[in-house]
Amino acid sequence: MYCESLKSVEIPASVEIVGDYAFYFADSLETLTFAPGSVVQSLGKRAFGFCDSLKSVEIPASVEIVGDFTFFKAINLASVTFAAGSLIQSLGQYAFSGTSIETIILPDGLRDLGGNVFTTSNSLRNIILPNSITSKETGAYYFKDTCVANLQALDNFFSVETKPTNLIVCACVQVANIFECPALRPTTSAPTTTAPTTTAPTEVKDSCANLKRKKCKNTCVFSKRQRQCLPKSTSFKHDCAQYEGKTPCLEVKVCKFPHGKCVHRCDGKNARRCRKHKFCNLDKVVNPCFGCHLVTACGPRR
Repeated sequence: MYCESLKSVEIPASVEIVGDYAFYFADSLETLTFAPGSVVQSLGKRAFGFCDSLKSVEIPASVEIVGDFTFFKAINLASVTFAAGSLIQSLGQYAFSGTSIETIILPDGLRDLGGNVFTTSNSLRNIILPNSITSKETGAYYFKDTCVANLQALDNFFSVETKPTNLIVCACVQVANIFECPALRPTTSAPTTTAPTTTAPTEVKDSCANLKRKKCKNTCVFSKRQRQCLPKSTSFKHDCAQYEGKTPCLEVKVCKFPHGKCVHRCDGKNARRCRKHKFCNLDKVVNPCFGCHLVTACGPRR
């Protein structure tokens, strides 16, 4: 569903399932709410993927499943909360990947985390993982390219058979309880008088990335098929120095490194060949070059 001008959505209380691709690429959607008494049980696959303007969402207590890629690349989504009494059971793979979430408290009762559920959510620093989680992969399997992926306690949390306490991470460091972490303290605590801190915006190396259609000019072109602003050149060469030697950049299978640049293997193929190529098929591989390349396509397909 492509809703370019849709800015606000309220899911009716009677809706039980938000379907797959329901608001996919609704890049003007700023407000998502659920009507009081909501009985929605499932948020579908890619339901809110690429909703660039969405900044916050409260998931109703009735929701049991957040599907695969549900909020994938909702790049400005910074706040996700689960309503009190949440019945959430599972988060799908890549469910919150590529978002701007800084703090998240996953409610008790959550059992399953999908692979790469928070991958490349680079702002994520504070999190509570409940001891109800039964997933058994490494920490990096769920938090790849986030600061918490480097926390040894995360691997211990997922590897042990018995988890007596929740894992509480504050600014990428394990703490004993939520009172040691200002970002996770209960809202009933006394307000602080310190001035709010600001963080420098993340540098975007691709000058065309995240531009709206009206501002996609000069060296950029808006691809109607992919519904995003892309460079006019189809070479797609990006500086990949920070990814070299790391597993997300599959040098042998997908990427090459001529002269210190990461070049997608699909570069130069025409649209028809690109659709057949296994590394260009978006249904099978999600951005195999990760940071090396911003899109898994062979240039703008208009």
